[in-house]
Amino acid sequence: MLVAPIRGYFFLRVDEVRILASMPPRHKISLFFLIGVVFFCAIVDAAVGRRPKRPSTPGRRLKPIEAVDHVVTERLDLEAVRQADERRERRGGPYRFAIPRKVLINPWTDGTWEDIDDESRLWRLHVTCPGAVSINLGFGRYYMPAGGSMYIYTAEGDDMLGPFTEDDNKKHGELWTPVIHSDDIVVEVTIPASQTEQLELELTSVNHGYRGFRRLFKGDKGLGDFGSCNVNVACPEGDEWRDQIRSVAVYSFGGSYQCTGVLVNNTAEDDTPYFLTARHCFYSNPSQLATSMVIYWNYEASTCEGTYAPEGYTQSGAVFRAAYTQSDFTFVQLDDEPSMVFDVYYAGWDRSDTAPASAVGIHHPNGDMKKISFEDDPLSINQYPEGDFPPDTHLRVADWDLGTTEKGSSGSPIFNSNKHITGLLHGGYAACDNNEPDWYGRFYSSWTGGGTPSTRLSDWLDPNNISGTLLDGKNPGMDMDDLEFFVPHWLEVDCNDVVGDETDWCFGTDLTRDHRVDLEDFAEVAARWLK
Repeated sequence: MLVAPIRGYFFLRVDEVRILASMPPRHKISLFFLIGVVFFCAIVDAAVGRRPKRPSTPGRRLKPIEAVDHVVTERLDLEAVRQADERRERRGGPYRFAIPRKVLINPWTDGTWEDIDDESRLWRLHVTCPGAVSINLGFGRYYMPAGGSMYIYTAEGDDMLGPFTEDDNKKHGELWTPVIHSDDIVVEVTIPASQTEQLELELTSVNHGYRGFRRLFKGDKGLGDFGSCNVNVACPEGDEWRDQIRSVAVYSFGGSYQCTGVLVNNTAEDDTPYFLTARHCFYSNPSQLATSMVIYWNYEASTCEGTYAPEGYTQSGAVFRAAYTQSDFTFVQLDDEPSMVFDVYYAGWDRSDTAPASAVGIHHPNGDMKKISFEDDPLSINQYPEGDFPPDTHLRVADWDLGTTEKGSSGSPIFNSNKHITGLLHGGYAACDNNEPDWYGRFYSSWTGGGTPSTRLSDWLDPNNISGTLLDGKNPGMDMDDLEFFVPHWLEVDCNDVVGDETDWCFGTDLTRDHRVDLEDFAEVAARWLK
């Protein structure tokens, strides 16, 4: 993108479209203020991450919830669950927060239909998991016709997910939901009567949460008693790492497990939503489990001493791209680019064959709020201590100088002093009450992996085969839809109508690929328009 003053106006060129802002420049507006305005506007139109009110049905009295078809799952034996968790975690398995209950439910065999009016129909299903602290659902088949929507809300009406619409239709045909904090929920579908036969909805997994996946409210205990030495990312220690903090997220998969992962940049810098995590997180085939991933962005306390976090933003679904056991990585492509309102960052990386002189880890211990840890001493190239691993595929953190890692931190990135990813957490013995080491699978080893596109990173993160061993991170570009928040009107004037030297800006090389512009570049122009 290139900006130039023309006859007292400022033009922003994006492909064949230009924005006219008739105010001359004065002084720069704060980028953070500008971004805040962008996010405020984006929230108005963001379909993901909203907490809408329950859809109303004017003029029609619905059946009471007691009259809706009711599914009740078996109560958990929490002591047996605890023992199973201890055995699995000793073997290095992922952190579990819910028990899946396999079901086979669809609107044609279960639930309750009602006619709202001559043009709309409504289907509801009442689901109870006795004693659950949360419920999340897995739909093995999801196809919502145009005009249809689905909400999931607590029977008490104090929490809601949705709407899920045709925008959530994916090639893989699945939909997995975030958690909702209740043991008693309602699934509600509203659909045009003419589209009823087109609806495809098959609920295959009701997941009984026995440890809260997130803290949504004050006093609501989270997934689990993270160590007291952990440092909230909002603390001053995180100030130099604000961008990298935005790249890290906690995620669930299979409706029952969670780990940490990171959004990564690639050499095309085209905002492809590549997400990197640990191979050992996926207890079975990651190519099958990727579709069930639910990413939780911005789950972090707003203050250094904060003990709870407000609801963040979520997105569902991914496609498997690569994995390699020896360096313990799994690499997926998220179904959708994270919305601009999520305020994410595409982290940079370093694939050089060197050990960092110091390191910073950003992670979600026990699936809880985001934390940051510091190692001030040099790392070493090492062998993972358990299992049959090559001698040079891991980085060893001798002991953390500030903070630690815990179960649930698996898959989290470690950054060198240049703020580049150099590894992903595989495992270790670190805790608040000891000075034990951790091991991270090396980015260097994962780059070439097992020598094929499905076992290495190079094909995906360097699609243009650009030489070099490192890549800086970046903020996401802005789609045309994002730009509309700042556009008083569009000028339908072809570049050929601009004559003389003024054509330079129209055909400027600063226009990014795929009609996207850099957020920081756009900020300066949008600031002038806001004046």
